Amino acid sequence: MIFPKSLTKFYLKYLFLNPWWLVLFFISLVSARIIAYSLYPFFSEKVISWIENPPVENVLSYAIPYLMLFAGIMAITHFLWFIRYFFERKIEEKARMKISEDLQEYVNQQTVKFYAKTEPGKITRNIDYITNGFYSFILEGLISFSVTFCVIIFSAILLLRASVLLSIIFMICNVLAILWTIYSLPKNIYWTNKYADMDSDISGKLNDSLANFVTIKLFTGAKYERKLLHPYRKKLFRIGINSEIAESLFWIPSSYILEVSIVLCFAASIYMAMKGIMPVSQVVFCIMTYNTVSDIVFDMLMQTPDMIKGFSSAKTSYKELIRPIELKDKKTAKTLVINKGKIEIQNLSFRFNKNYILKNLNLTIEAGQKIGLVGLSGKGKTTLVRLIMRFYDPEKGCIMIDGTNIKDVTQESLRSNIAFVPQDETMFNRTLFQNIEYGKKDAEKSEVYEAAKKSNSFEFINKTDKGFNTIVGTRGIKLSGGQRQRISIARAFLKDAPILIMDEATSALDSDSENIIQKSLERLSKNRTTIVIAHRLSTLKHMDKIAVIDKGKIAELGSHKELLKKKNGIYTKLWNLQSCTSKEDKLIC
Repeated sequence: MIFPKSLTKFYLKYLFLNPWWLVLFFISLVSARIIAYSLYPFFSEKVISWIENPPVENVLSYAIPYLMLFAGIMAITHFLWFIRYFFERKIEEKARMKISEDLQEYVNQQTVKFYAKTEPGKITRNIDYITNGFYSFILEGLISFSVTFCVIIFSAILLLRASVLLSIIFMICNVLAILWTIYSLPKNIYWTNKYADMDSDISGKLNDSLANFVTIKLFTGAKYERKLLHPYRKKLFRIGINSEIAESLFWIPSSYILEVSIVLCFAASIYMAMKGIMPVSQVVFCIMTYNTVSDIVFDMLMQTPDMIKGFSSAKTSYKELIRPIELKDKKTAKTLVINKGKIEIQNLSFRFNKNYILKNLNLTIEAGQKIGLVGLSGKGKTTLVRLIMRFYDPEKGCIMIDGTNIKDVTQESLRSNIAFVPQDETMFNRTLFQNIEYGKKDAEKSEVYEAAKKSNSFEFINKTDKGFNTIVGTRGIKLSGGQRQRISIARAFLKDAPILIMDEATSALDSDSENIIQKSLERLSKNRTTIVIAHRLSTLKHMDKIAVIDKGKIAELGSHKELLKKKNGIYTKLWNLQSCTSKEDKLIC
């Protein structure tokens, strides 16, 4: 999915989703406004002219058909307003739906780096700003302005019948009002952009604060959080004042010019009426035209600051959100089909900034083999599995699955063949059934139930208020850590992928929960190529191989017993550092 760099071009793409809707909307809007703001004064002129110069024949026989025509045109006007609002809403809702869907899909394609640098709350806010900006900028802005210009030109042409002078004054004053608007626009935009930037920054910080409400309560940090954000709010207040001043200077002079134009119209038309140059009916026509058109121009000028605010917020959000997707599939990428599940890591190097996390790492994991990854924190265990899942691309080297470089396959097909059980599994704020079903989105009910049974989740789920229909809360807050892990394992069972990766899946659990989950994990890893990251080495004793990562490489490789034979080995030191609780562990220690 490719989006243009310009927000205006982005919006125009969605404006033309259905060209016929747009044509009908524009025609109905132009017609309704021309009739309302230009033809009404014209009809009023005719009525006054009858009073001034009654026809020789019966006035009613002359006027009634004319008034019936006027009533018919009024009815048509109201119908045109209905058509206008109907298609405006269709265009708006269709565009909003598509924009929101496309932006959601776009950010879901972004890399882990993107999410590491951007708060989720800010991403949501940016999507909302861009979605809402379509209406204020396109429908209330560009189209409304275009229609206003049409009305101004049409009214100026009608004024030529009455007075060339009044038509010229009308055009000059309206053009001056618009020119002042254009002149003062950059300063207004500047302060509006500053306000939008600061507001977005505060929103991000506030979302971060609210997301950590438990920590705030534990450390009694409510007042501290308020104090922390106070300087930013104070700065936003000052920017807001400057923005309001700029906005006032934006529309006050323009509105004054329009009012002066009405005064000039009164003076000139009254003078010409007194001199007998212009009949009273045309005086009424000119004054009504000036008033009605001034109203519509004034409304347009008053809408402009809000339109600018909406557009500026949307533009800032668009710039933040629409960043290049760093990790893309090749055009020639094919679908990965795994027959065995052998993983070969060859001369792999990866670094964050200038520091190498992995350097020339080599490791082969045979199909169906269970391998543990060990090492001190920050040595690259999690980075390695993220590279296997292609959340990042290595700087050098490659990862092969069944002889195929993972860069040559689609990311979707790669990850569909990997089941991942993380250390801290977060849940969607949906039902337990939906959270498990996410492993296989077209799964039958019986399959979901079977996965729950295999993961030892079925019993605790049935004890909840609504069973599988229980809502788990934001990030699964209604569940315990062990329950969340079991739901995560159930999801992995349902996915039934040939490769299984577990990252500290039991590290934060109590002994009872760990025992339950450990049995589920052993069942899950059967006949699958399995990679397990663990700091608690006792959970890796039954692995086929254990790989110790140090200084970016595989420093040691072997079974649990083989590695313990190396008295000065890294694994042996790590093992001895950990307390041994079971009788079996004490014998080995």
